[in-house]
Amino acid sequence: MSRQGTTVELEEARIEHLDDLSKPLVLRLRYRLKGALHALEGHLVGRTPFALEMPLEMTTRTEIAVPDGFEVTVDVASGASAPGRQVTWSARQEKSGKVVKVSFDCRRAAGRYPAEEYQTYRETLEAARAGAEPSVAFRKVR
Repeated sequence: MSRQGTTVELEEARIEHLDDLSKPLVLRLRYRLKGALHALEGHLVGRTPFALEMPLEMTTRTEIAVPDGFEVTVDVASGASAPGRQVTWSARQEKSGKVVKVSFDCRRAAGRYPAEEYQTYRETLEAARAGAEPSVAFRKVR
């Protein structure tokens, strides 16, 4: 039997209690799934559809007051975003006077997705995680 590049080989099948209706029927199968797993970033992952059972929405807004006698060392006016089928996110940093404003929005949709989309999902999620960790540095003004 074969499906999506995965071959199933039945090695053994046993049926227990077939003649005794007072006991539950037990079917024991031993099989091999060839091609069902593949390596991804050092981990074995399956080639089966994946499901995201619950939607997720996260929003953060942070305002950092630049302390007197200090300045922001890099241009914090920046932004990044990535629309995706499972995950959409955006991150933004901007300076307004003596305040640095940092915002992050991430939405993950619930649903069932084909196995072929899993790597893109992981990459988008990793990019979102990186976008949620802004870096703002200050230096003392002389």
